Amino acid sequence: MVKRRRLRRVKLWQLAAIAIVTFGTTGVTMGTWAWYDSNKDHNGVELRANAAQITATTKKTLDGYNDQIASAAALFSQPGLLDPSSFHAYVTSLDLYDRYKGIYGLGLISLVTAAQLPAFVAGWRASGDPGFAVSPPGIRPTYCLVKELDQQNLKTPISLVGYDMCTFKALLPVLESATSSGTGQSMAESTLVPGPAYVGNFLLVSPVYSGDPSTVAQRHAQSIGWVAALVNGGQMLEAAFGPAASHLGVELFAGSSTAAKQLVVSSPRGLKQGAAGSVTEHFTDSGTWTLRIHPLGGAPGPASPLQGPALVFVTAMLLNIGMAALVWDLGRGRLRARRSFMQSEERYRSLAASSPVGILELTQGGKALYFNRRLNEIAGVDDAFWHDHSWVDCVYPEDRADALKSARSAWTQMDDLGADFRLLRPSGELRNVRVLAAPVTGAADEASSFVVTVQDVTEEVAATEALAFQAMHDPLTGLPNRALFLDRLGVELAHSARSGTDLAVMFLDLDHFKVINDGMGHQAGDELLQAIAARLLGVVRAGESVARLGGDEFTFILHDVHGVDEAAAAARRILGAISAPVEIAGETVVVNGSIGVVLPDPGAEAATVLRAADAGMYRAKEAGRSRFEIFSPEQTGAAV
Repeated sequence: MVKRRRLRRVKLWQLAAIAIVTFGTTGVTMGTWAWYDSNKDHNGVELRANAAQITATTKKTLDGYNDQIASAAALFSQPGLLDPSSFHAYVTSLDLYDRYKGIYGLGLISLVTAAQLPAFVAGWRASGDPGFAVSPPGIRPTYCLVKELDQQNLKTPISLVGYDMCTFKALLPVLESATSSGTGQSMAESTLVPGPAYVGNFLLVSPVYSGDPSTVAQRHAQSIGWVAALVNGGQMLEAAFGPAASHLGVELFAGSSTAAKQLVVSSPRGLKQGAAGSVTEHFTDSGTWTLRIHPLGGAPGPASPLQGPALVFVTAMLLNIGMAALVWDLGRGRLRARRSFMQSEERYRSLAASSPVGILELTQGGKALYFNRRLNEIAGVDDAFWHDHSWVDCVYPEDRADALKSARSAWTQMDDLGADFRLLRPSGELRNVRVLAAPVTGAADEASSFVVTVQDVTEEVAATEALAFQAMHDPLTGLPNRALFLDRLGVELAHSARSGTDLAVMFLDLDHFKVINDGMGHQAGDELLQAIAARLLGVVRAGESVARLGGDEFTFILHDVHGVDEAAAAARRILGAISAPVEIAGETVVVNGSIGVVLPDPGAEAATVLRAADAGMYRAKEAGRSRFEIFSPEQTGAAV
């Protein structure tokens, strides 16, 4: 006779425990995943915003390079105007290497035919360089000879005078494109001189003509050479991005491809892929360029999107398992249930008390049923606060309406709540917090209370705001930088065109500032620039702008300047403000400046107005310095 084994019936309390684990795990996982997706989207938006800012800054940096190369090309179009010594003096007067970080060489490449070569070599030797010779030697129909070359004080300067650039095959298409188009062009990493000292360099070239050609055929017929700038890509990136991009990896490619052979430079050097996700930006400026930006693993920056959700997930799962264990133990007997309940209660409180996030359980009326020590640390209160006050009393007054609205919505819809707002500590200190609230349902399937987790994200918010400020302001003086100034100028010009109001735009360059740097040191120069910036802020009125473009250059947007007389009076006020003596490093220093003034027409473009003011400033320097010049359209030819 076979005995049948009696199946054990599953008890109700066992089903309840299993249901708690199953549905609780599902709910916590879904909520945590949704929060993680939200954080990841936030970080993605921040990465794209940084990428757009970096791209705009890089393009403006290259704009500055091309403006200087075009100016040099205009000078070289006049045969015999510059010899080696006067060319060096010209470059020195521009403060080229200080004002345009990354450029470490500027020179002229002369186009010479085989028939012209003997006379060219003889003339160059007679001009003071008896050892001048063509390199590499050989007979070729056409030569592209480096005639003038001024370099920054390098440890290993490049010896290129007399070098035939036509033998550098990779450069020929670039020179051809520049000659045909009449515009500046660029090439990828320069390999003119091998070795690690010059890895990450690239060239910018601009054509030089003997006349003013208008067609492709005329350009080739009148071509006499090219002006070339040698650029250190690493220095360019450091100057353009500064500390704002310290948590990002940036790669610059020549062309529209991100192939390894097109890479010009990366920052940091030898960059390796860090955190997943990248943004690719393309722009055109003397050729096509591509920037690839992605987060660096372990670098300071946006918090990991998984950090907050993971903490909440672990805490919620521990609570979920504890509740399931409690139900399981209750079904095993009243005495054991009581003992298990007390133990589970103790474990719950121990876990909640040691949680790295604040935990608060609230009734619908806002009364605190439970709070842990971390919550008191974040809010800056003691236990008595939660007995005598409502939770909304510790919310910053400007955020209370939004916080109450979100809480009422969560109670009505019995839904999870995720929000960011500010807490006001009794000491007056503000803290940014990120909260996640979930309903606790009772027997009638209604929310009996809400469990709220509170994470302090003050440092994360401060880092994000500091990054946004640094991207648009000069780190030395705190004034707006070139990018922010041009943006404001564009808005002001558009408003002026609509409303008919008058503006004045001014470009100030300190006279002989290099003497301060060389004679007293760069720290003294920085202190002087900070003192001048403070004075200039006192000159402008509310709503007007003063910015530092770099080096010793400052720019202004002044309102309600009607005509030349008022513009002249404003320029005199600025010159008077900076000319007062300044105490720097125990010495009394007096500094003056030269100002270019523009009264822009309605509808003018910001970049055009800024270049005109820059040209006016150079006219002021040529006229004797310590003065101002008001730029007019009739002066454009003379400025060039």
